[in-house]
Amino acid sequence: MFPVIIWIVIQRDFILGGQAGLNNGSLILNSNDKLEINTTAPSIVKENCDSCSYKASHETRNSSCVANVIFSGDIEFKRGSSINVTGKCALSITSKHGNITIKTDINMTCDKDVLNTTCLGGFTQSENTKKAGKSRKKFYTGCGRGGLQVKDYKENDPITCLPGSAHGGKISYKIKDFVVGEAYGQEDLTAVEGGSGGSCIGSPKGVAGGGAIELVSKKGSITIDASIRASAQNTSGDAACSGGSGGLIRLKAQQVVILSNGSLIVDGGNGIENPLQNDSRTNFGGGAGGVIQIISAMGNLSAHSLSLRRGSNTRDECGNEGNKANGFYYLQACNVTGHDETFPGQFVYWNTKPHLTNTCNVTGHNETFPGQYFYWNTKPHLTNTMTTSPTSSQQTTTSSSKGIDERVNKLMNHSEHLWISLEKNGEWNKSAFREVISVHKNLTSSFFLSQKTVRPLCLEMFNIYRAIMDDIAERDPEFLKVKLGQRSALFNK
Repeated sequence: MFPVIIWIVIQRDFILGGQAGLNNGSLILNSNDKLEINTTAPSIVKENCDSCSYKASHETRNSSCVANVIFSGDIEFKRGSSINVTGKCALSITSKHGNITIKTDINMTCDKDVLNTTCLGGFTQSENTKKAGKSRKKFYTGCGRGGLQVKDYKENDPITCLPGSAHGGKISYKIKDFVVGEAYGQEDLTAVEGGSGGSCIGSPKGVAGGGAIELVSKKGSITIDASIRASAQNTSGDAACSGGSGGLIRLKAQQVVILSNGSLIVDGGNGIENPLQNDSRTNFGGGAGGVIQIISAMGNLSAHSLSLRRGSNTRDECGNEGNKANGFYYLQACNVTGHDETFPGQFVYWNTKPHLTNTCNVTGHNETFPGQYFYWNTKPHLTNTMTTSPTSSQQTTTSSSKGIDERVNKLMNHSEHLWISLEKNGEWNKSAFREVISVHKNLTSSFFLSQKTVRPLCLEMFNIYRAIMDDIAERDPEFLKVKLGQRSALFNK
């Protein structure tokens, strides 16, 4: 006998701009649970659940349709559960008072051949043909702000390049027949707008831009331990098309953590060539990467957890060469931006609480970044006033404070390695923890630790320390009780 599937669907606010309905309580998906989200209706459907009553609604943001799902408590998608998102609109998932934990994959890449519309918040392709070039070939251009526009120019030689679409990355190619789309939405923290569609010769195909998804934890944290993909659609077969651009992923919370199994992917689509439709041997360009925004005062990212690659060309250069065609990542708390294929090069941690300033502005065009673990702090009282004077007494202070800095860095390195090991579900190493405690004890007893220039540096590090303690509390609570007593005694000196 086939199992009965109970579908409970609550639909409301069909008119765009309606207020989102709040779901009281939490949304927890256990292993083998299945959740269907339709962003067009909008609706939420959970299989085999006769006590679920979920609400969803629409709103319009900067002309983009967004399906809202809001819960008052925690939102957790456990490993082994599955989520299927379909529909035209982008998706926004919000927890008002709880945390969001994602341990199963979410796919916001369009898997349908649709025209003249949007798919999961990403733009598709126009169903209307336009002609360009001396041969007056028929073109189907990509929709969206980064899509290609055809000009009515008739005297050009056979078209050698059909560029892909832009979004977080820029397409740089000058050709008389086309206007190449501009990058958009890089630091727009309001719109939920996906990538732009690719363009085709002869007949339209599925080359939609990547979709758009936003996760918001208003008072808590977001933890990602699976993949969230909003890449451009890649087609195959008899297509002759340039690539669409990657979509948008936005995480907004008090703290954002991307673990070793977590990834955010907004890759551009590849150019594809069908010789039967491409008698002039046009080169089809890949689409630009999308946009990843992380809006959080503190958090950490595992190595290479963000992917923003530009799509590949069919042959020669076609406007998407160089890092600027890769997508755009934006860590808003410290204004860290870039166009790398993947980011960061290694584990990264940051904390700008409680005072956010504009003194940290890191940019670059490296293939990977950073070369090793790095840390920053924009608190206003962290200065270098202890190293300014050449007098003998101050030289002594400078030398001693430098030694303290080195010991703080040692503590941070030990703690980082311990945290990474725990993060990857590594073996619980008691000796490594005892070493961290020993360094901590020595620093706490230091005279120079009371100086304003050193104390904030050391105390900031304990945000990593706290994450370690939380993990150990689940693994070995009895061991932690003893060490917590020692730690309390250190602070009460």
